[in-house]
Amino acid sequence: MTTLLFMEKTRDSVAFGRRLKDTRQKRGLSQKELAAMVGIHPRQVSKYEMGTSFPTVAKLLELVRALRASPEELFADVSAAPESPIRNVRLLERFRELEQMTRHDQETVVELIDAMIAKGKIRKLVG
Repeated sequence: MTTLLFMEKTRDSVAFGRRLKDTRQKRGLSQKELAAMVGIHPRQVSKYEMGTSFPTVAKLLELVRALRASPEELFADVSAAPESPIRNVRLLERFRELEQMTRHDQETVVELIDAMIAKGKIRKLVG
């Protein structure tokens, strides 16, 4: 069962929609083609792009894969915060250990981190 998140247009939802549309067009895809790739109606893609509806985390990950994009591409200007150095020593230690792992394991961890970041950003948008 798919749960759709409906919301009022906000600066962030419109920014996300614009990034989704730009990324889709850069990949040479129509709304209909993207919709077919992720199993939704083309009208739903339009709602995402207009900022009046937001995909679930699972659907967002499908969109990212279909567009061969990263969550950062779609959220680049959504609630952007200035860059700061990593102050959490535990995270730094984990990243150093991660560098010693296989490429496949690194990619798996990056996908997990991307999903958690996307989840947090979605909560900000709808919360």
